[in-house]
Amino acid sequence: MYLYTLRDQKSPIMMKKLLFIALLFSLIACQSDAEIEVTTYSMADPACDACARIELQYPMAAGKNRKEKKINASLNRWVIRAIDLSPDQESATVEEAVAEFRKAYQKIKNDFPDDYNMNWESTIDGEICYEDDQLLVICMETYSYTGGAHGYGSSHYLLFSKTEGEMIDTPHLVQDQKGFMALAEKKFRAQYQLDDDSPLNEQGFMFEGDRFHLPENIGYTTSGLKLIYNPYEIAPYSEGQIIIDIPYEEVNNYLRFKGKSRI
Repeated sequence: MYLYTLRDQKSPIMMKKLLFIALLFSLIACQSDAEIEVTTYSMADPACDACARIELQYPMAAGKNRKEKKINASLNRWVIRAIDLSPDQESATVEEAVAEFRKAYQKIKNDFPDDYNMNWESTIDGEICYEDDQLLVICMETYSYTGGAHGYGSSHYLLFSKTEGEMIDTPHLVQDQKGFMALAEKKFRAQYQLDDDSPLNEQGFMFEGDRFHLPENIGYTTSGLKLIYNPYEIAPYSEGQIIIDIPYEEVNNYLRFKGKSRI
């Protein structure tokens, strides 16, 4: 006969210990799942005269799991599109895009051997500008010159989910589009000292339909959310970038991912 004794019962203290251990292991697993080891991809041509020069440096995930492969695939596609000059056929790799860039320059050089002495340039400089337990944000500064009056420089934010490895675009970043749009326009008008009903384009801007819209680049920083309109996006090239900064305490209610100030 089996005798049921007090030893067969788990005491409340023991149950609490087991629950604590289970929660601890769960927390460690979640933290490990969100951690991403980062390395740097770099490629730089030496300075030269009458040539096509490439300089690339940006973070990439060092690991090989599913989410890190997703991050690297998205980064590579973005860099390829930033370098690639062909609108019809996208290069398969960054190295192929670089080769095509040099090939395009050499073709013009061969067509005009005595007259074409200018340099081409394509540079991309990236760094991690924000990271928390949910997001990895990479800032990319690009500059390209392929002839003409001047080159073109622009800033970009690439936002990644640390748990899934997916790139997050603006529609998936904002949970209250109407409220966020109203706040962004309020900040924009305040920065340029415009009344609520003042037509924007009469002040020299180039909003389509004279209606405010969000920029293509919205990113998290250590001090708040940053909205960047690159040259030509809503104003002439001579105006440069137009930047709107919004503190997290004012904007977090509209965002799916709550930013954390580090300053």
